[in-house]
Amino acid sequence: TGGNIYSCVTVGLLLVVSAFNPQLCVEVYRNMSQILGTLNVVALSLCVYLITGKTGNNAGAHKKETETSIVYEFFMGSELHPRLLGMDVKQLTSPRLGNMMWQLFNIIFFIAGWKLNGFDSGHFVNVLLQTVHIYKAFHMENYYFSMFEMMEDCAGYYLCWGSLSLLSSYDIGHVNRASGYKFLEGFDGLAFSNGNRWQSLKKLIAPAFHFKSVDYKISTFNTHSKTLVRKLEVLFSGNGKLVAHPITKLLGSYSVQSVVDSVITLPGSCNEVDADRFVTNFKRYTEILCYRILHPWLTIGFIWKFHPLSTEFDAAIKGMNSFADLLIMNHMAKVSTEGKEVNNATLDEKETNCLISQMLQVNASFKEILTEVTTMLFAHESNTLSLLYFLLMLALHPEHQEKCREEVDQIFNDEALNFNDLSELKYMEKCFLETLRLLPPVFMFGRQLESPLCLKNNITLPPGTNVYVCPLAMHKDEKYFPNPEAFNPDRFLPGECQQRHQYAFSPFSAGPRVCPGMKPAILSIKILVAKILHKFEITSDVKMESFKFRFTLTMSPEIEPTFVFKPRNNCLTFGTYTNTYQSYSSNC
Repeated sequence: TGGNIYSCVTVGLLLVVSAFNPQLCVEVYRNMSQILGTLNVVALSLCVYLITGKTGNNAGAHKKETETSIVYEFFMGSELHPRLLGMDVKQLTSPRLGNMMWQLFNIIFFIAGWKLNGFDSGHFVNVLLQTVHIYKAFHMENYYFSMFEMMEDCAGYYLCWGSLSLLSSYDIGHVNRASGYKFLEGFDGLAFSNGNRWQSLKKLIAPAFHFKSVDYKISTFNTHSKTLVRKLEVLFSGNGKLVAHPITKLLGSYSVQSVVDSVITLPGSCNEVDADRFVTNFKRYTEILCYRILHPWLTIGFIWKFHPLSTEFDAAIKGMNSFADLLIMNHMAKVSTEGKEVNNATLDEKETNCLISQMLQVNASFKEILTEVTTMLFAHESNTLSLLYFLLMLALHPEHQEKCREEVDQIFNDEALNFNDLSELKYMEKCFLETLRLLPPVFMFGRQLESPLCLKNNITLPPGTNVYVCPLAMHKDEKYFPNPEAFNPDRFLPGECQQRHQYAFSPFSAGPRVCPGMKPAILSIKILVAKILHKFEITSDVKMESFKFRFTLTMSPEIEPTFVFKPRNNCLTFGTYTNTYQSYSSNC
């Protein structure tokens, strides 16, 4: 720890020595090739020693009867902190030493250039900017080191089996979000909160996802999916010509309105224009946020304020907050118009269970409600991408699409699907889960330990470690999913699920921090896809081998895929069907 202190002291000593002996920097500059050659020899010698050196019986806390290579111990994870002459090897292989030398050589070259050729303002600004960047790297050094054990020591091995220990743990010290989430300005509700606040928020919003409200959620999904299908009919009418079109924007609007009307507030509280505007602001927010994170100096507040993108970033956050503000005000106005008070016991179940009503009942402040509503809206992104990828997989695998359609045609006796109908779509659900295995929108999530986490081989990760779990990698593990690149819905037959670890498939996270909106999301997606398959045959010319992704807050396509929705000529005639309810359960 304390990399900035070491850096400042080292730079200070260099400046003091240079003040008394300016020629030193000139000599270093002139002999740079010899210096780099010497450093390379030293580095190579260290690597040779690490490969050939033996840990013997003194391998830290983990004693061994046989001698093994330090590198073997390091990368197999049985020795997290191998030592050389009492010094942690990580201090030699971490960014600290390289950053320190980078800083010194920057200053030395500037002083040497000043001495030989005179003062150069451009060179001075260059050194100043690099100094700020290096300072920020040292400032985040603890964060880097705590990631280092998970991301490097076992070459990804922890990501496979270490995550199982983490996800299954109900220790309150294992549920805090990783420190990297602090950059999510504007989103600090349930999904990104920690400690007691997370526990209280989780309890508070639980009624919004209660199984008793499933009927009106399904009714809401039916309404919005019917509207979307009509838009698709118009989009792909084409005067007899089948033309490919992107549909991501339509799916985004459907997802936002479904989340709003089924979980956040009363149905009808937002319109399509407002939903589209929120989607646009959210997309711009994520683009700028990821750009900022990938340029560490922009995470320094006073520097970011002078960057031209900061204005757009603030405008995007303001736009998202304005949408959340509108939802809250519309909710309160609707309740007031109907002559009901929020605390009145005569409120309908759907009115008392929604998020805003729950928070009003406990006298939450407007800011607290705004924060939670904005955070809940974050879910629309993963829902949109899940829908997009599901339709893409069905388009690319027509044989599975047809099996799903056969299921749909058997239960499609009414425009308004009910829970019993959805329970019969077992093959469709398997196809959807297989899509999430191959293309999980939330490709990685992280937590920061507040208490030790025990893994296999008696390895314990200390408090403060940032642990990142990558479903995208876990879902491709051949141990659990043979031939992992193939699209095979039968992986989710009940017998197959029982044979693998319960957390080997974790697209919605798992354990105490599992996504609370998982079941409503699956219902909304099944309803929409069922209605689409009943009306259309889906094709796409996308080639998965050349399909590229952008890894921002989610795994989104780099180029938006296009589809052709061909209207079916043999759509079944709508009849009537009774709307009943039974508890939701999934085979997996």
